[in-house]
Amino acid sequence: MASPAALHRKQAYHLRELEIARDPQDPGHVSPPVITPDKVVLDLGCGAGQTLIAAYAGCRAVGIDLDFDALKFGLDLGCEAPLICSRAEALPFRDHSFDLVIARSSLQYTDLNRSLAEIRRVLT
Repeated sequence: MASPAALHRKQAYHLRELEIARDPQDPGHVSPPVITPDKVVLDLGCGAGQTLIAAYAGCRAVGIDLDFDALKFGLDLGCEAPLICSRAEALPFRDHSFDLVIARSSLQYTDLNRSLAEIRRVLT
């Protein structure tokens, strides 16, 4: 568990990322693909679920991240998607479970060969 000061810094980071995700005019904003209601999206390295909150609210979506504190904070922020503590290299999902996988800024922190194999496995 992070110290109170470290936890506060992490929460401030995630709040700023949520602001960016909600503001298309922000230079850091990246618009994720639009999906139809029958599709399911997986957000790898979702943090506190900022992209899920801003772009996929009401959609069938799941987020994974290694940072348990960030996932808990996502629930506090109102993320409605399931948030799971997991690694991109070993996704806890059945084959062909997702129509879209997004990874805004997380793949560079993974074993890319293993992560890409897992992404390929879970995509429809």
